[in-house]
Amino acid sequence: MTLFKNDDTLEIIYKLFQAYSYFFHQNKTEITSTVTSDTDKVPSCAAVSTALAGKLNTSSKASGIDDDNKNNDDIIPSVKAVADYVNNNISGATDFAAVKDANATTVSITNDTNGLCAVRITKMSDGTTQYQSSSFAAGRPSNQKTAFVFNIETSAHYMIEAWTYNSSANKLIPTAVKFI
Repeated sequence: MTLFKNDDTLEIIYKLFQAYSYFFHQNKTEITSTVTSDTDKVPSCAAVSTALAGKLNTSSKASGIDDDNKNNDDIIPSVKAVADYVNNNISGATDFAAVKDANATTVSITNDTNGLCAVRITKMSDGTTQYQSSSFAAGRPSNQKTAFVFNIETSAHYMIEAWTYNSSANKLIPTAVKFI
């Protein structure tokens, strides 16, 4: 019994095998055991792992991201440190509640965790806006957890935007936007 119907098929398979063998032979010498700046060589998995182990001090995790360690290349932050940093500095990291009263003539906006320092409500049909802000302490806005209350029309739709104040960074951080 013949495995191949004709010699042409066998020759094609043989040529493909030769090409594969040549390619593998040429490139296996380009795999290095170290991480270098060579652009025509490929590091092995072991080389990458060794290089990272030498660069990252996995036994020294930063518990916070602050001025003491933000530029430290060999200390990795803990998950809690990253979560705290994002929560305090990235837009949309907080949220707020918008509750209409039973007659839908007012809406109350609150944030029980961090509080809010400014709220803007925009009527979608004509773009009119209402603003409210918290009180100022020592010339800076303060966050309040109590409700900002706005008068609204029962049949209208509104977009609500709110900001919280980060005193350590001295900046307003936008929270999520709501549609009612």
